[in-house]
Amino acid sequence: MKKLSKSLLNRKEEPGKYDADDIEAYENYKYNMNEQKPGFPIMDIDEFLRMEYDSARADVASGGLPSILGV
Repeated sequence: MKKLSKSLLNRKEEPGKYDADDIEAYENYKYNMNEQKPGFPIMDIDEFLRMEYDSARADVASGGLPSILGV
């Protein structure tokens, strides 16, 4: 398991806002960005999680019964 950055674990402004899975996903995103696209800007954790949750919702609604019903 990769070591989590202290800046994310010690967020004093909103303690308990992020669970361990969210932090680990963000750390993986940052690592991959630094390795694969050095120099590209890295979004903050709130923006990253918003993007992840929005894409997950879009995937759920894109097929099956929701698409048949037009939801």
